[in-house]
Amino acid sequence: MKKLLFITILSTSLILGQGISITMAPVPFTSGDELYALAKISPNGKYALITQKGFSRIELVEIPTKASQLITKETPGAGWGIRWNPAGDRFIFKVNETGGGNTKSVSLFEYILGSTSQKLATLDPASNNLSFYSIKGNGISTEGKDGELSIIRQSESQNDVSFYISNGKVILNDRSGSLGSGVSEQIKLIENVLFAEWSPSGKKLAIHSAGKGIYIFDFESGKEFNFPKTEYPSWINDNYFSYMITEDDGYRLLNSDIVVSKFDGTESGIVTNDFDTPAKYPSASQDGTILFTGTDNKIYIMKVDFRNN
Repeated sequence: MKKLLFITILSTSLILGQGISITMAPVPFTSGDELYALAKISPNGKYALITQKGFSRIELVEIPTKASQLITKETPGAGWGIRWNPAGDRFIFKVNETGGGNTKSVSLFEYILGSTSQKLATLDPASNNLSFYSIKGNGISTEGKDGELSIIRQSESQNDVSFYISNGKVILNDRSGSLGSGVSEQIKLIENVLFAEWSPSGKKLAIHSAGKGIYIFDFESGKEFNFPKTEYPSWINDNYFSYMITEDDGYRLLNSDIVVSKFDGTESGIVTNDFDTPAKYPSASQDGTILFTGTDNKIYIMKVDFRNN
């Protein structure tokens, strides 16, 4: 159960009800005895990738029908760092393997809907192995040896921007300068980055920095916004995103809720206020669907809408 004090304090810090409405309250998305770590919904809201607790298995689930397909089984690390491309028709995942003498190898795979998994590359095991699609197309980049940019596949889109995370910083590869002067340098000032996610249009960037919360960069206005003590951002559309806000005792998670906010912080609302237990790891799509993990290691689904969008 959640602590009432936590919810009361959290509620007083948010502007509730302004344009944000819950159109479907949280209900179980998964069933049975299987335990899950997290889910990643496709940007179009049609599919979900759910990974087993322990991150060794990935299932692809069609959301309307619940039809599922096993993508990997007993593959260490496969469920951590899975990413959809902007169109929502393919995703990437990695597999860790240990050979003789405890040597480690990391392989990057891509699955295209309606097809099969294809190995794209062998990654540097000494790097962080987080791989990302480019913001407009299907280019893929990651951290290579000695923290340098490693392009797994060039983007087919003109003026595209690729990026990767190295030494706790987001490094942009914006050769055309489409994001504007000084943007790459400004973003590199954010340290202890855990991950980053672009808005659907690529005009905004959410960065999760350990201990500092979430930073939102709006490239059209040139403004930067900080949401302290928040984690795990996931964009719904170009104006709104979801995230989690937590309380712990330094060792254990005590409380957690999913919040939806406007990118500039002018509207915010707790969307799991009536959910009995802590809610974690939101993943949102452009139709307002949000998947999250409960403390029972089950996946839940809900939906939000916006009057002012």
